[in-house]
Amino acid sequence: MVKPAQVDYYTDASSATNIRVLEESRTRRGATTRSHGEVLVTTLVTGYRKVRLYTHETLGWGEITLPEQEIRTAAYWFMPV
Repeated sequence: MVKPAQVDYYTDASSATNIRVLEESRTRRGATTRSHGEVLVTTLVTGYRKVRLYTHETLGWGEITLPEQEIRTAAYWFMPV
C-alpha cells in the first residue's frame, strides 16, 4: 500500500549493468570500427542511497533484493582499431 508523504529526501538506486553482444549484423572498419547488431542488456539493482533534498547529503544506505532484468535490443557501437 502506498500513501503520499512530505519528506526532505529522495532515493538513488545502486545498480550494475552489463552489455553482451549476441550478434553482429553489420561492421565497417576504418579509423574506428563501427558495428550494429543485437545485444543483451542485463541490470541488477543491489541497493539505494537516501539523499537529502537541496544539499545532496547522504543520509544512509539500504540493501534491496530484486531479480535481474534483461532486455534484448538493437545497438550501434564504436571501437578503436
